[in-house]
Amino acid sequence: MTGPAWLGSVLGVIVFLAGAAALVRLVVAWRVHRPTDAEVDIHNLLMGVSMAGVLIPQLLIATGSAATSVWLVVWIVVTLWFVVSVARDAARGDRERRFAGHHVPHLVMSAAMAYMFGASAALVLLPALAYAFVVFMVGYAVLVVDRLPVIAIAGIGDARVIGRATASPSGAAAGPVAPRLAAATNVVMALAMGYMLVLLFG
Repeated sequence: MTGPAWLGSVLGVIVFLAGAAALVRLVVAWRVHRPTDAEVDIHNLLMGVSMAGVLIPQLLIATGSAATSVWLVVWIVVTLWFVVSVARDAARGDRERRFAGHHVPHLVMSAAMAYMFGASAALVLLPALAYAFVVFMVGYAVLVVDRLPVIAIAGIGDARVIGRATASPSGAAAGPVAPRLAAATNVVMALAMGYMLVLLFG
């Protein structure tokens, strides 16, 4: 992967921190019994670690043929998981969730990660598909930023309580953990993924 080494290092740190933020959301949700979309948080955690490993080879997280193969398998499994998740969302008959396609972007990002590791292993080389992923990533990032006011009020995604549900002093159910942070993490992951795919064939 080409590109300025300093930029790769900076971006690697950013995506690693974004992944760490997803882990913090999971831990907080579990500790205080607040809702979160665990599937997306785990996805972002894995994405942050694996992308940081590619952007900063010195971390030895995703360098070498063995590590590349392991991450390829991981992202194939995650992609299949989100295929099931998207089908499950549709089967629930929730019109808003189907319209928003909440898990669809993470399905596409997972597929893009699998593609990137497959290309790194010289198993698949389809530049047109890579650039289609890039267009999707940029469009998704713009959509999330545009929806931030709504996200701040209602939260995002399929938020479920981890553990026993709690309520606020007023009796209202506690809201999702840090929805703005979750949205920002999604934006960072999408844009970083787009950048890496451009570099792959740049």
